[in-house]
Amino acid sequence: MIRRSLVARYVRPLVSIARSRGKEREIEADIERVMKLFDEFPRLRKILSNPTISSEKRRAAVEEIARTMGVDDVVVNFLGVLVERGRIAFLDGLLEAYREELASLEGKVRVKVVAARDPSSSILEKLTRALEVSLHKKVILQVEVDRSLIGGFVVRIGDQVIDGSLKGKVNRLREEMVRGWRWR
Repeated sequence: MIRRSLVARYVRPLVSIARSRGKEREIEADIERVMKLFDEFPRLRKILSNPTISSEKRRAAVEEIARTMGVDDVVVNFLGVLVERGRIAFLDGLLEAYREELASLEGKVRVKVVAARDPSSSILEKLTRALEVSLHKKVILQVEVDRSLIGGFVVRIGDQVIDGSLKGKVNRLREEMVRGWRWR
């Protein structure tokens, strides 16, 4: 797993350039399209990270692909830099990091909530208000459902995870019991 801080170091200048040109959403859409292409053709990522191919050829290839897709020149150049520096693996966290950095600059924070079942709108409103008071920022919620959580929910704010799920509680209880047995 690529560390968020490394991806963020590359994303900050991209967001800065996008904002200076007033193209934040266009760049975001272009990144999303590029990500879909790489998801559809996983061999492409392998080719672009192959050290037996010169970095110049790999850069030229990714730039040509992006231009053919009609991607903005800012994204074309950004992809070229990633490939040239051997950082193509950063694509996995690129879209999320871009959105988080953009939200942060707008005084917002992206929060991912994974719930055991679809939360009601009143629960989401209460959670949003509580998070906004706690974080002193406008909250953008991304909600997913994972039935394996059994009950409750997990909240992820950047690298911080708050696990209020029943599955998490059971796992923590099990770990405490195992630790307790080791010391006897």
